[in-house]
Amino acid sequence: MITRIAGSLDDFTLEHQCFNGMCFLTAIIFFISIPINYCIGLGLAVNLYTFLFGCLFCLFYSLSRLKGLFSLTYWLVLFCSCLIITVLWFYTGGISGPATIIALMIIAVINLIVSEGRRLLSISILSLTLGFLYRVEYARPDLVFSYKNHKAMFIDLYISFLIAVLIISFVIHFIMQHFRSERKKAKESEEKLKAILDNIPDPAWLKDIDSKFIKVNQPFSDVCGMPAKEITDKTVIDVWPRDLAELFEKEDAGILKTGNSICREQVISHPERGKRWYEVIKKPTLSKSGRITGIVGTARDITARYEYEDRLRKYERIVGTSMDQMALVNTAYRYEAANEACFKAHACNENDLAGHTMAEIYGRHCFETRIQPHVEKAFHGEAVNFQEEILFKGTGRRNVDISYFPHKNDEGITTSIVMHIKDITGQKQMERQLIRSQRMEAMGTLAGGIAHDFNNILSGILGYAQLGQLHIDDPAKVNRHLNNIIKGSQRAGELVKQILTFSRQHEYEKQPLKLSVVIKEALKLIRASIPAFIDIKTDIRSTSDILADPTQIHQIIMNLCTNAYQAMLETKGIITVSLKDIRIDDPGDVQEADLMPGLYLLLKVEDTGRGMDEQTMAKIFEPYFTTKEMGKGTGLGLAMVHGIVKEHDGFIRVESEAGKGSCFSLYFPAIENPGDQDDIPEPDNAFLSKGTEKIMIVDDDESILFSTQELLEDCGYQVLAFANGRQAFDEFKKTPDLFDLVLTDMTMPEMTGDQLAQKILEIKPDLPVILCTGYSDRVSEERAKQIGIKKFVQKPYISLDLTSLIREVLDTVV
Repeated sequence: MITRIAGSLDDFTLEHQCFNGMCFLTAIIFFISIPINYCIGLGLAVNLYTFLFGCLFCLFYSLSRLKGLFSLTYWLVLFCSCLIITVLWFYTGGISGPATIIALMIIAVINLIVSEGRRLLSISILSLTLGFLYRVEYARPDLVFSYKNHKAMFIDLYISFLIAVLIISFVIHFIMQHFRSERKKAKESEEKLKAILDNIPDPAWLKDIDSKFIKVNQPFSDVCGMPAKEITDKTVIDVWPRDLAELFEKEDAGILKTGNSICREQVISHPERGKRWYEVIKKPTLSKSGRITGIVGTARDITARYEYEDRLRKYERIVGTSMDQMALVNTAYRYEAANEACFKAHACNENDLAGHTMAEIYGRHCFETRIQPHVEKAFHGEAVNFQEEILFKGTGRRNVDISYFPHKNDEGITTSIVMHIKDITGQKQMERQLIRSQRMEAMGTLAGGIAHDFNNILSGILGYAQLGQLHIDDPAKVNRHLNNIIKGSQRAGELVKQILTFSRQHEYEKQPLKLSVVIKEALKLIRASIPAFIDIKTDIRSTSDILADPTQIHQIIMNLCTNAYQAMLETKGIITVSLKDIRIDDPGDVQEADLMPGLYLLLKVEDTGRGMDEQTMAKIFEPYFTTKEMGKGTGLGLAMVHGIVKEHDGFIRVESEAGKGSCFSLYFPAIENPGDQDDIPEPDNAFLSKGTEKIMIVDDDESILFSTQELLEDCGYQVLAFANGRQAFDEFKKTPDLFDLVLTDMTMPEMTGDQLAQKILEIKPDLPVILCTGYSDRVSEERAKQIGIKKFVQKPYISLDLTSLIREVLDTVV
């Protein structure tokens, strides 16, 4: 009932609540006083004043219930109280009447409930009012109405006393209610604090102004190794070792003095788990007035995070000191982070690389043609590995093995790729050296057979030449003998060409290749180099193309066939080479193979030799493993074959049994839709092409020089012949406009053919130059074109081909 009248503590402060109740009770008292005044004989005017004041306090009560008008209502009530005291003073006997009691009661209530700010001013106003009234009564006692009888005086004094007791009791009731409410809130707050502390998984504590523990939770007790009850009311000196206690005591003193918070890391020895890392946070607790009342703190166990960060630092050192390039690239192809090796390769620092795109670092053309297709695969979730030759700003042109690994978020979406680049330039150089060594081994093996076949060719040429001399008077026989000499020369040229194809050194380049053609070319060389008692059978049933390097495929066939015939040296035997198309729909179709479904070319090389046991078969692809005698093999042949097959995304399988021969099966992925290849047009006729232009011929071989000069002069050309490049260039400098074409050999003393061509083209850039060579590792056809040489011709050449080529070049220039 009282709370409903005065308002709850949740809605009003104690001062406001008491004020509401006092206004309501005062209004009730005024209304009750009306019949009492009438009974004791007071006049109508007093009752009207009483009623007026009752209504006025009802209004004050209504206004006071509005929170925003409390202050205004308070001062209005104080003013009306002073007015009432003044009226009562003059009508109820002055200082001896109830006005004094009411004034003193109001002062007492103000002392009890009014806030400090209004209290002093309110008491001062009431005191001045009483002082003014005392002074008036003393100066003009005739203005004060005294009681006509003692009964009225007694009633007024009794009622005034009763009112004072009621109001003071009312105020004390609310004060006690406030204290009980505050005590209840404090208990609830303490229980909530206890529940919060007990449910915090991290050690937590609360200290008072004297740095004594008020409350700690169970995790704090576990870290200290003491029961929570024993920690309460103790200081850090009683809980922690001395070194830690002194540190904590100093920190607490600083917090209580300055009010600043602390957040730092601290190592604390745990009774059971040893040393642990904690993140300690301490803050001052404040009262409503802002005064520091103590310290609250928590300590989070960050040992796992610290160990993780320590591992990250170690990983960073590993990555940072790695000689391989490592980087993180986002979906916009921008570098997010990289290691020191990456900075060194690109000759830049972290600021120059981070935030820049791969196109900016590698160059747009290199990125779009050689890198971006692989990066796109990685962003689609595929781990990518490939090898490439790339020009780096810091380390130059390097052969590198590149891997891209997709980095996915929690939702499985690739947000970046981890790039790993390993420099394999040294490895590639060693591989090339091994290949050259293996070629030399193979050439040594084939040398006897090649020499035998070459001597047969020379014997035939010599025999037909001698027959020509004997039948000089019979033109028909001479012509027949000359044709056989030409055929023998062409056969010798083809044999040399095959040897050079097998032994030449160049950078490998995969291209669409008709495997059947390479097999036939290689078998010609094999047939010329192995004994006649070993038969070679072929079963070529495919004309499909593969993407491969011709020289490497040639080397595979040479190695396998060489091994096959060496396995049959002691007895007669047969080498069978077959080629056919095969479609693989399931990788399990080929045992032990990991092949993607599609069309493949199956190349088989079989022999009827001595075969191999299982132990030998398990090691045949290991480098340097050989079953041959010391000095007769390097053990690199089959290792090279295996490496080349893998490099061409193929698979090799061996089947063999001791005493029953061996079979090597090679699978190469076919190009299912190869582009059309232009056929080389055959000459329109068999007549020598003629002309009247002036041609310079340079060759240190007199037989070639004079035979070519005579051939071209017979065709109508004006020819000047020179035996070396120095003489030719000296003559050219005198009259550069005299010549329409230069035909020069490559390998000559004093000045080589490519040097002569360069010097001539410096003087007359549009002059056509044809370079001829029997063999040279100094210049290739690609290199010749870079110099500006129009055509590159391999010796020996046929007269018809040479004259057609000269005519073609001259007509093109014109």
